[in-house]
Amino acid sequence: MISSKRFWQILGLSLLLSGGALAWLLPSAFTPESWQYLVRVPVWGIALLLSALSLYWFCGGLRTAVLTRLTGAELSVSQGVRCHLMGTFSSVITPAGGGNALGVTWLLHHYGVALPRAVLVNVLITVTDMSFFAWSVPLAVVWLAKRGVQLPIDNPSWWVAGFAAVAFSASLLLSFRLYWLTAVVRRGLRWRGLLRWRRLARWRKGVLGFLEQLEQASALFARTPWRMHLQLHALSALFWVVRFMVFNAAAVAVGLAAGQLELLAAHDVIHALAFLMPTPGASGYVEAAFGWLLKSFTDPERLAATVILWRLVSYYLYFLVGPFIGSSVLSSITTRQATPPSEL
Repeated sequence: MISSKRFWQILGLSLLLSGGALAWLLPSAFTPESWQYLVRVPVWGIALLLSALSLYWFCGGLRTAVLTRLTGAELSVSQGVRCHLMGTFSSVITPAGGGNALGVTWLLHHYGVALPRAVLVNVLITVTDMSFFAWSVPLAVVWLAKRGVQLPIDNPSWWVAGFAAVAFSASLLLSFRLYWLTAVVRRGLRWRGLLRWRRLARWRKGVLGFLEQLEQASALFARTPWRMHLQLHALSALFWVVRFMVFNAAAVAVGLAAGQLELLAAHDVIHALAFLMPTPGASGYVEAAFGWLLKSFTDPERLAATVILWRLVSYYLYFLVGPFIGSSVLSSITTRQATPPSEL
C-alpha cells in the first residue's frame, strides 16, 4: 500500500497532466457548452454508463477466476472481481500501468493462491492481452484509415505489422516456453560472482524454489487443450471490447455524434500504446490521443465532455475503489492475526 502523501501526489499529478492535455488539444473542455453537456447527462445515460462499467468489472473478475483455476488454484468470480479492481487501482497509480500485476498478485495470495501460481495468472493475463492487441490493432488501424483518420507516424503499416509480430511472438513464448526465461534466471543465480554477495545468496534458494513451482504451474497450463486456449482468448477479447465500450457508453450519454466502431477502433489503438507511457495511468496521453484522433470529425465540445466523463469512471473512480478494497483486506489480515488460535 502507498502512503497518503504519495497517494495525493499521484492524484494531483494525474489531474495536472489530464487538464494540460485537454487544454492543449481540446480547449473546448473548459467552455460553458462542454460543461453543460457534462452536467446534463440524463438518468438513462448514467444508468447505461454504470451498466457498461459493471459488465467490464464482471468480465475482468471472470477472466481472473478462470485463469486462476487453470493454474490449479481455486478462486470465485466475486474474488476475481476484487482482484481485478485492486489490479486496476495499482495500474492507475504507476507508470504505464505496470502495477497491475502487483495488485492482482497481492490479493490472489491473500485469497490463498500460492505465489508462483499468482504470478503465473498475471503472466497469462499478459499473454491473452498481447494476443488480443496483436490482431485487433491492425484491424483498428485499417478501419480508421478507411474513415480518413491517419496515425501521426510514417509508414504505419510497417509499424503495425512489427507490433503484431512482436506481441504474438511474446504471447507464444510466455504460453509455451516460459521455462526458457526461467532457465536464464536460474543460470544467472548460479553465477559465481553473485554467490559472493551474502545478502543475495540468502534468497537464492527461495527464488530457485519459486522458479520450479512457476515452471510446474506453467507446464500444467501448457497441457490445456487447444479448445480451452481459444475460449480463453475469446474471453479476453470480450473483456477488452467491453472495457472499450465504457467510452462508447459515455459518448452515447453525452450525445456525441460518432460511429461506435470508430470509437472502438480509436480506443484500441490508443490503449495499445498506453503501456509505453511513463505517466500514472497514462494520464495526459489518453486525453491528448482521443482529442487528436477524434476531434476532426465530431463535435469538440461533446468530445471533451465525453473524455472527462469517461476518465472520471475509468480512472479517477479507482482512487476511491482501490483504497477501500485494500483497507478491507488489511483489516481482515490484522483481525485474523489478532484473533487467539483457540477462537479460530
